[in-house]
Amino acid sequence: MVHSRPFGPVTTRADDLWGAAPDLRPSKGTGNRFYLEFPDVYDRFAANTGQTVAAVHEMFGFAGKVLLDVGSGTGRSTFELAKHARFVVGLEPWDPMRAFAVERLRSLRLRNVAFVRGAVEHMPFAPHSADLIVSFAGFPFWFVDAGERGRRLGEQFLADCDRIVRPGGSVVAVGGAPGWEMGEPTPVLQSGPGEAKRVHERINGRVHAYMTALGFAHRDVFVEGDYGSVREAVETYGFIYGRRTIDYLLTNNQLSVRWKLRIHDRPVHSQ
Repeated sequence: MVHSRPFGPVTTRADDLWGAAPDLRPSKGTGNRFYLEFPDVYDRFAANTGQTVAAVHEMFGFAGKVLLDVGSGTGRSTFELAKHARFVVGLEPWDPMRAFAVERLRSLRLRNVAFVRGAVEHMPFAPHSADLIVSFAGFPFWFVDAGERGRRLGEQFLADCDRIVRPGGSVVAVGGAPGWEMGEPTPVLQSGPGEAKRVHERINGRVHAYMTALGFAHRDVFVEGDYGSVREAVETYGFIYGRRTIDYLLTNNQLSVRWKLRIHDRPVHSQ
């Protein structure tokens, strides 16, 4: 088995959610160092998570439900979901991110949260074991840029969702709206040349068409990430997006970032 149970006995049938999964070890390339070495920064960066989860909860209603949080990262979204849901399982492939989440779970002593090692390509859950699958910036949008393989992976993901989610449920994937890849300052921060700008245009410019082709509808919401201080904004948001972003924050004395998020949703076709 690939899971651990850091919380002791629970009232829900958590065993119904778990199953064997392959050994998933993400590559340790340079582009992935952020997830391997700085999970604490990633966690602090996600300052809008509470508002985002609240917006999705208002749309779909989590009360009394079992949720799967795919690509749960440091568990920030998982813990927010747990405020509303009966039970939440976070699925995360990156060991340092998941370890961060498990450590926080120990300190919070929540009895309606668990974390499992795995990835969206191989979701180790039993049929009809969840009411909803959600993903907050965790759906692998790199599928969009992977051609025919990406299309097949997306279809396989939806087939797994149709197997796992009970009748009447949905799969929900939240990402940035086009043109808001870095939040409200995107037009300023991406106004110059650079690889980051080209990557955002290549991926985010095609996400909507990809998700629509997979049968997702969408709704947009606005949320605010308040870092509490300019220093915290620099050390998190600025750390992720680079020197130009740090200069922007300092020049404008900016301690919060507004985001336009796109909430993609699709009802399951229960098997």
